[in-house]
Amino acid sequence: MEDVARFLDTRHTDKYKVYNLCSERSYNPNRFKNRVGSFPFDDHNVPSLDSMIDFCKDAEVFLRRDPQHVICIHCLAGKVNYYFSLIWLFI
Repeated sequence: MEDVARFLDTRHTDKYKVYNLCSERSYNPNRFKNRVGSFPFDDHNVPSLDSMIDFCKDAEVFLRRDPQHVICIHCLAGKVNYYFSLIWLFI
């Protein structure tokens, strides 16, 4: 986790937000200067519609604030939760 924080701070200083979609793990948002959104759901399961809508709204607001903003999506296996979130965000 420290390597990820260091990478984001080096490459995207003050321009990133981390989204934790993992219900199985949590971490201290201070590692990412409190730029963390938490929308957890169990890996290999479908998230609730409300949760995905909230995630999309939050990410859209953040990304629209500055064209240099980037988001980093964290999920347990790096597949299902990640793909669901990206599909919803781009719809």
